[in-house]
Amino acid sequence: MELEEERNPEGSPQQKSTIQSTAWSEFTGRQKSFAFVEEIQLSLPPLDMTPYNIFQLFVDEEIIQMILPSTVMSRNRFEILLSNLHFTDNTSISPKDRQGKIINLIDKLQEKYQKLYSPGENIVIDETLIPWRGRLFFRQYIPSKAHKYGIKMFKLCSSEGFTWASKIYSGKSSEGIRETGLAHNVCIKLAEKLFEKGRTLYVDNFYTSYELALTCLDRKTHLVGTLRHNKKSMPRDVLDCKLKKGEMIAKEDEHGIVVLKWKDSRDVRMLSTKHAPYMVQTTKKYNSNQPATKLKPLAVVDYNKGKCGIDYSDQMVAYATTMRKGVKWYRKLGIELLLGTSVVNALVVLKLQQRETSE
Repeated sequence: MELEEERNPEGSPQQKSTIQSTAWSEFTGRQKSFAFVEEIQLSLPPLDMTPYNIFQLFVDEEIIQMILPSTVMSRNRFEILLSNLHFTDNTSISPKDRQGKIINLIDKLQEKYQKLYSPGENIVIDETLIPWRGRLFFRQYIPSKAHKYGIKMFKLCSSEGFTWASKIYSGKSSEGIRETGLAHNVCIKLAEKLFEKGRTLYVDNFYTSYELALTCLDRKTHLVGTLRHNKKSMPRDVLDCKLKKGEMIAKEDEHGIVVLKWKDSRDVRMLSTKHAPYMVQTTKKYNSNQPATKLKPLAVVDYNKGKCGIDYSDQMVAYATTMRKGVKWYRKLGIELLLGTSVVNALVVLKLQQRETSE
């Protein structure tokens, strides 16, 4: 099944009016400044700080009881039960509920994640693909991923790599109607509890839009993201400008939303409600170990740092994959959440606690 393309949301009448009347001009520093008013918070009960003890805070007795039939069983019985593993009562699932087999587990784990940890100033939203080649209505094909076929899951992660919220993409509706404004709605849904605190949200070009920037600004949150060259409501003279390597062009609107284009080895287009279109010097060591300096837009430098949280999460899960052959998609996804995401979250919490203790 091909990946559904994102369509712009209708937006509120006020937002539509704002977009239609947008005027882009040279940068004059009209960006808003939000002070981050919350700190990274760990709500840990008194316990010995071992990875397993932290893991048990997520996969606790409540989660175990969702999937366990007994405390002791034979190997043959275990194999039979594994082949019939469920995370919810089938009689309680609506025929139209595509996520009914797994949603209870996702909600319970997410509740425990959010109860234990509150992210810092920088958060990132992106999608990950759980490998799956079997028959499934909402199976996705994303050629840029290592595993090209699978179940797409949107994730919100902290800069440390803690998965704080997630959502499965289940495709078009049963009537064949696809969700409009998918990317915008996903970001609002996942970050709903983190707005109004002065955070900065980092996203890639699938999610970045003028509508999302306005929504985030209204909720005292900055947005930084890459841009597609054909994105609507953007200054065409910036996005289509021909540049030489190292050159940059930028425009700003009345809300302080900056759109820039920078020529590196390829064109890089960015939107930021936080960064002025300035170049900063960066240093990198190559094979000769000789440091080399390079000028980059400040928004690009911070974007590369802000996006690393979700990359770290996916990387750590991949080191010890729990993927096994099977014919039930929800079992594969459930095991990935229990023995992949939860384990990495426990590791992140352990490192944060150790850092606090050392300080």
